[in-house]
Amino acid sequence: MSQSSFTDFSGAGATAPTLHADLEHLSFDSKLTGKIMAKRQAEMARRSRILDPRKRQYGVSHDVLDNQVAEKRDAAQATAAEDEYYTKATILQEQVAQVCETLKAKGTRERHKAVIEFSQKNLLKDTRREYALSDPNELKKERMLTEEEMAQYGPSSMMSLGETPEAQHAKTKAKQAQTRSWLMDQMKEKEERFAAERAIDLKHDQDMMLANQVRAVAEKAAKEEAREDKLQEVADNFVIADKHRQRYENKLNKNIMANTRHVDSINSDPVLLEQHDHVYGSNGKLLKHGFRRMSQDQYQDLWNQNAGLVMEKNNRKAAEKYDNKDEMALATRASEVLQVVENEKVRMVKDRRVAAEEHNQVLAAQKRERDMHEMRTYKSFSHLG
Repeated sequence: MSQSSFTDFSGAGATAPTLHADLEHLSFDSKLTGKIMAKRQAEMARRSRILDPRKRQYGVSHDVLDNQVAEKRDAAQATAAEDEYYTKATILQEQVAQVCETLKAKGTRERHKAVIEFSQKNLLKDTRREYALSDPNELKKERMLTEEEMAQYGPSSMMSLGETPEAQHAKTKAKQAQTRSWLMDQMKEKEERFAAERAIDLKHDQDMMLANQVRAVAEKAAKEEAREDKLQEVADNFVIADKHRQRYENKLNKNIMANTRHVDSINSDPVLLEQHDHVYGSNGKLLKHGFRRMSQDQYQDLWNQNAGLVMEKNNRKAAEKYDNKDEMALATRASEVLQVVENEKVRMVKDRRVAAEEHNQVLAAQKRERDMHEMRTYKSFSHLG
């Protein structure tokens, strides 16, 4: 589709685009044609925005941005005012709650103080109705009622069956005398029981003293027997120790004699004295441990062989040194050529870097001039208002 096909729909403010000629065959489907025309219109708006350098490089105009900044400032102020309102309301609620809690605590304390004061004034233990049931001095305060008091309280309060106080007193005395006689009998029986127990304990003590004397005599006899056994054991130990000492001395003397014989045999051994360089057996062969050192002739042969080896090594080094002179010259020339090539490569790389830097400086200057020209050309947006 050509560029001229979209020229009729470039206006961004068109609300009802007209149908294009190339869509007449789809005129029966209004939804599809409307969708196609809307997409074409959006594409033209996008192209006009991209092709306009003022909108592409500098973005939205300042008037739109100022409106957005003002809206944002108003929204921030409204939010701050709302936060301040809720903060004040929260502080007021906390103050009211604090006052309510203070009043509640004060009322609780006043009620507690009133309860304590009433208890200290009206609820003492001796003023309670049931205090007589738990009074520890109630039995001490009891007394026998007189006939007038018993007649006053009625038959239910009588503590006797018509006896006179003298008869009751005599009866009480008889009971006390009977109780006293019982107690005396019990005391006598207890003293007799204690006397019998003391007699039994005395008999046991006498038997214990006799047993202790017998045990002391037996222990003394056992100690004497143990002492005699220990003395006999000591005498036997002395005899055994004497035998052990004699065996140790015999063993020590035997070891000393064996060591002396061994030292004498070592000192007189011709092999260890190294009197001969080689020790041969009766069959004319060298013994297994008969070699001590080389003879003077063998030393001289070894020195002659070493001298020959040293002379051969020196001759070989001289020949190799003569052969390597030409190779060293060739290697030197090759090294010089390679050094020249490397220096030339480094120089070429440096020249290319300098040329690239000069070219970049020229491009940077051109870009600065172009940017300054665009800034001076597209600086104002007053015609858009």
